[in-house]
Amino acid sequence: MMAEDTAGLLNALGIAHAHLLGTSMGGRIAVALALQHPQQVKSLILVSTIMKSLKGAPMTWSRRLLPLMLKIPMIRGPHPYYAVARQLKASRNYDAMDGLGEIHVPTLILHGKKDKSAPYRLAQAMQSGIKGSQMLTFPGGHLFFIVRQKQFIEAIAGFLDSSKLDKQAY
Repeated sequence: MMAEDTAGLLNALGIAHAHLLGTSMGGRIAVALALQHPQQVKSLILVSTIMKSLKGAPMTWSRRLLPLMLKIPMIRGPHPYYAVARQLKASRNYDAMDGLGEIHVPTLILHGKKDKSAPYRLAQAMQSGIKGSQMLTFPGGHLFFIVRQKQFIEAIAGFLDSSKLDKQAY
């Protein structure tokens, strides 16, 4: 549903195809969009994400991340737990690993080596599933990009350099 919402937004804005960057659950949404509407995706940048749920982990994830999420103005409304509950429900049985071979756009994966919410080994499996994808790792966990902003932005800028994307045969 969230990928369809994203496709609808791109259409409403008149954007035929776009470079997508998705962090955590947003990475899953970006991959779902690439699988459901490949013509709308120029490239993918997947940050701190994995393509299958961790059995038994959602409660651990929510207890650690909930205090941070409640600082986000959109979530901190009259029903703050609604958004978190919906995200957990959407993630509970998520598994897009079998479809990764169908992604044929340049893909960059940025991941913290100590990520407990999205374990590094599952990011490696995702990278293996997307032919030609690149993975850059960073010290730190799920929110590594907050501490490593300069390196994070440089990695994205380098990837989006048009000379690199235009010469790749995807």
